[in-house]
Amino acid sequence: MSSNIKLGTTKAAVVGIIGPALSSAERALFRTQPPFGFILFRRNCQSPDQVRLLVHELCEVTGRADTPHRHRRQYERL
Repeated sequence: MSSNIKLGTTKAAVVGIIGPALSSAERALFRTQPPFGFILFRRNCQSPDQVRLLVHELCEVTGRADTPHRHRRQYERL
């Protein structure tokens, strides 16, 4: 995987979010302190389309299209 991560700008942390969409507080935090990646849990996944939109939003807020993310498989059964 190629990466455009700038040294010193990305924290070596993978984080979760509270719900199925980013809150304004999460958005502000991730813009100023972008984590290395995100993990999505069942609470974050309502439908395949919603998950795709959330992943797009996470990549947008960090300013990186290659933001690593992992999700649990439950949303595939929705």
